[in-house]
Amino acid sequence: MFDNLSQREKVLATLVVSLVPLALFVMGLFWFLGQRSTRNTQIVSLRSQIEIEEQRLTDALNANQRRVYYRGVSLPSNFADARNEYQQWLKQLVRNDVGMSYRSITPRSPAKLKFNGNVIGQTGTFTLLATTDLKQLVDFLTQFYQVDLLHRINSLKLVPKSAGSSGSSSGIRSGEIALTAEIEVLSLIDADAERDFVARFRELDLAADDYRNAILQRNIFGPANNTPTLSVSKSSSYTSGQDIRIPISGKDADSDQVLTFEVVDSQIEPTKLEQKKPTDRRVFLTVPGKPAGEYKFKVRVSDNGFPPKTNETDFTIRFKDKVVRDPPPPPPAKPEFKHARETRITAIVKDNSGEWQVWINVRTTGEKHKLSVGESFSLDGQQWQVTSIAPDEASFMVEGNEKTFGRNMSFEGNDRTSSIKS
Repeated sequence: MFDNLSQREKVLATLVVSLVPLALFVMGLFWFLGQRSTRNTQIVSLRSQIEIEEQRLTDALNANQRRVYYRGVSLPSNFADARNEYQQWLKQLVRNDVGMSYRSITPRSPAKLKFNGNVIGQTGTFTLLATTDLKQLVDFLTQFYQVDLLHRINSLKLVPKSAGSSGSSSGIRSGEIALTAEIEVLSLIDADAERDFVARFRELDLAADDYRNAILQRNIFGPANNTPTLSVSKSSSYTSGQDIRIPISGKDADSDQVLTFEVVDSQIEPTKLEQKKPTDRRVFLTVPGKPAGEYKFKVRVSDNGFPPKTNETDFTIRFKDKVVRDPPPPPPAKPEFKHARETRITAIVKDNSGEWQVWINVRTTGEKHKLSVGESFSLDGQQWQVTSIAPDEASFMVEGNEKTFGRNMSFEGNDRTSSIKS
């Protein structure tokens, strides 16, 4: 077949045959790279899904662990009998164990506790009235919250009592306190039907930190803790070498929580956070002056909710060298006011001796002159000397020039001037 081809056709055919493997190789390379990119994308997506599912599984395990704990510290699901036992225990705690002057414990009708439309338990509420002192009150609260049970004090009202006659507003306080408390207890529907939970009340003897943590851990009645936020200028400029104070504000929908601020990353050391009171939600970051440049910071705010939540933000400050600017040029001087503009010849008359006089009025100053030939007056720093007077005009010599004006002509312009050569 090649024998019938010309030399040029043979060269072209050889070139085409040589390029076919190269083209196939390039096509195969692009196909391989495309498949590799697709596989990498699929791997990243699968890893992300695995992480999400693992987090869900962790959350589910934690939730189930907490649910098991709540079931263990719940009143039995047989709520009617359990509520009576709880009332007897509460009465014994107040009167016998703590020693308060017990008045009454009044139960209310139980209420259903629902979540997403489903009944998950029942709550019982008791109103406690008693007379106590500060030591008994502390003992009561300590022993009440040492009990590993789903119960809480909804409200606590304390009114100091006074010695003396009833109704006296000036009596001396006796140290006794009138106590009114509303106490709520919870029974979950999936808790044990019967359990001797009263016997367990005497078994717990926790340290202060332990029972405080236990109270926070089982506060299932409270709303979810909100995450605090930070507010600070993301980018600001200052003069290099000068110490600065940067305001930082924190916000939290939970108004009763305390916010704590800290610097977690800084390109300038040392820095100092100023917070006057623990309840302040606005602090100041003091940064020492540095040479011109850009410096990055990261600050964190934390609340004391359960569980505690934090938030972080980054911001940048720039130190700049002070620019020395030339002073602005002085404003142009105002043109000097010329009184000659408002100076007029008001009359040309003869006096009693028959000599001609020219009467001149300077309107801006109120000056008036009555001059004969040879007399002069001062106007705008110049001496104006009368050289001649005619019935309808007068001539003046001023700085080597003779100026002639008629009646009511302004002494600035509109004159007949002749130069006098010396």
